[in-house]
Amino acid sequence: MIYKNSMKLMTSNFRFVWKQLAYTVVRLAIILGISAIVSNPILQKLNEGGFIDSLKTLWEVIYTRTGSVFVEVSHSFEIFSQIIAENISSLWPFVLLFFIDIYFINSYLKYVGEYTLINIENSAYTSLNNTGYCHSLITKFGKASQYSLVKTLLDIPFNLLKVLYVYIYCISFKNSFVAVIGIPIIILFNIVTASVQASLYAFIAPNMINVGANPFKSIIQLYKNQHAFLKIFGNAVIIILTIVFANALI
Repeated sequence: MIYKNSMKLMTSNFRFVWKQLAYTVVRLAIILGISAIVSNPILQKLNEGGFIDSLKTLWEVIYTRTGSVFVEVSHSFEIFSQIIAENISSLWPFVLLFFIDIYFINSYLKYVGEYTLINIENSAYTSLNNTGYCHSLITKFGKASQYSLVKTLLDIPFNLLKVLYVYIYCISFKNSFVAVIGIPIIILFNIVTASVQASLYAFIAPNMINVGANPFKSIIQLYKNQHAFLKIFGNAVIIILTIVFANALI
């Protein structure tokens, strides 16, 4: 029922999607602008080391020698790792700035927008108030920042786990059988991890908006309520599977 109701609320209030999409475009423009500046020295070293050429070769292999795709991906990954390792003494400030931009600044802006969206949705559903997106973003910026910082920090172990999945998969590329079999396994692990992540966060924004609760206490509250957690987890799995299949279909 939660999934069904979620879809009904989204389709009946689709105007929220367009507002969030506009915010997302602005957020990505900011992130890409900063990353273009800080990543330029890194791209120069990658180009000099032959990494860009390896990507061109990989692109050609996809259409000409499909059976060699895994070998070329493994080769490109090795070249990338080698170039970064050899030039880390000169590149580390740019790598650090790039990481801060792509992860921390991006996550911060993303979750500020998420809290803003949840706030205007809550106003619309509970009191039928049509709160403006920009108005909510400005007036609730303090709470949105608190929510964003908490979620950005809590995301770190989950994202490290996802990176670990990808890393283990990448070092297995030399074995084509493992590489093929590993695709659905990696997808499954990521779906389960993302579902647990989404479930733990389910009470944070609602409790902050409705009762002014501490975000960390909201997670503990859900953790203690095992029945609620399992119900939300099941719903999260269905939603994430829907997103995955929708993206694959498109």
